[in-house]
Amino acid sequence: MEAQKLKKKKNAISKGKLKKTIKNVISRPDPVFWPAVTEAEETILQNALEKLRVHIPEFKKPHWNDIKLLPKKERPQPQHIQKVEGLLFGISECYYAVKTQNCSAVIIEANVNPQTIVHPIIEACVSSNISVLCLNDLREYSLTYFGVKTTCLGIKKDYLQDLSDKICETFKNYKPNKKSMPIRTTCSSFAVIKEEDSQMDIEAYCPYVYRSDKKTRAFVTNDTQQVTKVTSQFTGQHFIKLQDNIKPENDRKAYMRMMVKKISNNPNRVTKAKHKS
Repeated sequence: MEAQKLKKKKNAISKGKLKKTIKNVISRPDPVFWPAVTEAEETILQNALEKLRVHIPEFKKPHWNDIKLLPKKERPQPQHIQKVEGLLFGISECYYAVKTQNCSAVIIEANVNPQTIVHPIIEACVSSNISVLCLNDLREYSLTYFGVKTTCLGIKKDYLQDLSDKICETFKNYKPNKKSMPIRTTCSSFAVIKEEDSQMDIEAYCPYVYRSDKKTRAFVTNDTQQVTKVTSQFTGQHFIKLQDNIKPENDRKAYMRMMVKKISNNPNRVTKAKHKS
């Protein structure tokens, strides 16, 4: 007598297949400044980077069977690649140089995914009035010309003036628009700069506010009238006296709310096969 087989569930997920999931992610409401260059400008920047090209010696990695008996010190190693003086490679190194005002211009890979990893350095460049551009295939250019595959390429201050001038000249066409800037406050004058202000100083824009005094607030709403502090007093054993003049609600349209976006994974992505022991 044959054993009965269990019925398969209709919506059963096969082993090894990913399940499609949808997540809600909070994102910023203002548009992110992304200065992607055109094809003509890309050619100009590529030619400027090619002029700084260094010699990269060809190295063919030997097979393990040929070097496994040799001591580690005697195994062939790739030759040292001479670096161009004045170039900064990597997001962390460029970000530190921008913060310390030791950088004159920055180029970012336009096809970086996700883009959020380079948003801080773009905002830092805009705040510090440093030219920044997004170039397609920067990784390939950097690997071919300098032997380093990088997502962020920076130029030190007072170095490589020709390349820096071309980046700054191109950046004039991509200066951040005042509509793309979030509303900010200044702690010194407690004045709110709105989007309608035509005399907004973009170059001196700073997304952070700092306290001028420990007793004052760094961020102040549109209503500049300071509400007098009223101490709650007991009027009886079971009641607390509240403030008589209730402050009206501010216009909510003056401040942009955070947005909620839905993202989903790719259930058909190719996963690496596990190595069998």
